[in-house]
Amino acid sequence: MELNVSAGVMMADAMGSVYRSWSDATKRRYEALAQHQLGFVLRQQGELALFVRYVLKRRASGWLTVSEERLSSSGRRFDHEISDAQDHVIAVIEDKIFAGFSPGQIEAYANDIGDANRRPVVLVLLPEHRKPSLSELRRVTPKVEVKVESWKAVCTTMAAVSPNEHLWRTLGDFAEQAGLPSLQDLPSTEGMNDSDLGRDAGDLVRSAQAVAKQYWGNERSPLNFSFHGGNQRVWIQSGMTSSNYGVELDFESSHCIYVAKNRPSDWYAMMIGQFRGGILSRQAVDRIERWRRSAASKYPTRELDRFFEGLRWLGTRPDQYTSEALRVTAAVFQPRYLTGAAVEATRVRSARGSRLGAVLTLEAGNRKREVSAFIGPPHDEDWDRVAVYISADWKDTPVTALRSESGPDYVRRVWSKLRTVLHE
Repeated sequence: MELNVSAGVMMADAMGSVYRSWSDATKRRYEALAQHQLGFVLRQQGELALFVRYVLKRRASGWLTVSEERLSSSGRRFDHEISDAQDHVIAVIEDKIFAGFSPGQIEAYANDIGDANRRPVVLVLLPEHRKPSLSELRRVTPKVEVKVESWKAVCTTMAAVSPNEHLWRTLGDFAEQAGLPSLQDLPSTEGMNDSDLGRDAGDLVRSAQAVAKQYWGNERSPLNFSFHGGNQRVWIQSGMTSSNYGVELDFESSHCIYVAKNRPSDWYAMMIGQFRGGILSRQAVDRIERWRRSAASKYPTRELDRFFEGLRWLGTRPDQYTSEALRVTAAVFQPRYLTGAAVEATRVRSARGSRLGAVLTLEAGNRKREVSAFIGPPHDEDWDRVAVYISADWKDTPVTALRSESGPDYVRRVWSKLRTVLHE
């Protein structure tokens, strides 16, 4: 079973690796592949009858046919059209992953295929995370019955009754995962609501900010997410360039705080951990000052290697649970998905100030809305948990991890909430 479920995820992830640019052409490729997969499964023996019965909730006897990209009498193209033996249209299916779909299209479909007696079905398929924005399509029209369903729901229904269960599960996973990362390597959310772990996470973030401030003084912006230059990964840094060392915070590493130009080839672990309240010790400040002087004088690499050789830890070394909890929250801030399928923001930029976060902007016509997301609470609140906080309409709301929730599910839930708030 797990192999079948992961096959669709693997396909979507592979396409994301091949088509790195998030263009309209890339979106069309995902949708075309989902459309043809659905057509392939429906053409398998007995599948169409099961689909009509269990998804469309219609009774149909005799010969059934399914056509792809069928043109209506008005020249409108249907992704799929299902007809009975008398050539009456039972349903048309619109396979949506990224493309829009409006009530106006429902009216046009009703004019094309509408029949007040038979009321054919207009089935709109779309990923689960897009359903809230299209809920207005669930209105009643006299000529057609409108169904708005997620790929997940339809494919789960069919997998339960079909002999081709593996095909339906693969299709469902692919369509739901299209344009999103697999996130399979993320740890669980265990401990994220623990107050002691929250305090340690807050101390680590504040300590990293203190390291960056001490290193740069007032010359650079604080440590924060970097979204420039087409960056496609979670990257928290301050002042890093191809020629200058800067400070980097990496929750995937046991050392967490680095000075670096270009990781993984040119970097050094500071061996500085977390301090209560982010207040660095005198020894930590001295180490940063000595490193800054060394980097500024352009020492050869061997001299820099000698500087970091044999350094002992200062402060408390971050433990596995603290790093993993922060790593889950940081995964939310992948620029490709904030402006892509997950949230569909128009653009994203680093938040100002020393709070780790991002500002998401949605522009549509004359409308402009901005929503911010942060790791951790506002400065005047205690870190009593590890969570992403969504800031909108002058209010910060934490997205608290649910009991037994996986790391990937947490990230997807935050994206869904961000998308809903941004598109309100």
